[in-house]
Amino acid sequence: ASHNNINSYYVDGVSITHGSPRQHVWTLMVGLNEASYYIHSNDGRHNCPCSQGSTQNLTLQSFI
Repeated sequence: ASHNNINSYYVDGVSITHGSPRQHVWTLMVGLNEASYYIHSNDGRHNCPCSQGSTQNLTLQSFI
């Protein structure tokens, strides 16, 4: 399954779309922290997707 289009699941959180074809209205993403300060895993993978240093930041879709 593709995770990079608006007709698939693409976010951990809530997404609101409308119309046909779907158009993005609003998204609430989920992350454990704004920035990861864990000693054992300070690699950004648990950061909020839009925060600097998040490994997910580069994979955010253009419609978000």
